[in-house]
Amino acid sequence: MNEAVSMNEAEKQLRHEKHYRYVSTHDVAYWSRSFLQDMERTCADHFRKRCYGIGLGFGFRVVSLDPNFRKLSIDDIVNAYIKLKSRAISLDYDGTVMPQNSIIKSPSAEVISTLNKISGDPNNTTFIDMCMN
Repeated sequence: MNEAVSMNEAEKQLRHEKHYRYVSTHDVAYWSRSFLQDMERTCADHFRKRCYGIGLGFGFRVVSLDPNFRKLSIDDIVNAYIKLKSRAISLDYDGTVMPQNSIIKSPSAEVISTLNKISGDPNNTTFIDMCMN
């Protein structure tokens, strides 16, 4: 909703015209068929997937993954990190450096210390995306 309210007038008009053309050229029967086709495509893959619950509270999500999906092991990640001579590390501020809905917008001393260690390694180039929506 925020995106719709904050987009410029030209884009609003363009999107309105596109959607109006679609709505005015398709009937309920077409929409029903499209919906059923989408459901059939979704359900066809459903039984091949494995579902996992991830997170807690409002952060809880169910993800559906291909049965061949293999979770990375911490040991593999650490070994690859150690072997690399040049690393680019990209973090977003709102959600990684700071909890996404935190009232406090300054990182803790522990987070600052960790960022200093990461940035202090000459093999690392660290980026922090400061765009806070």
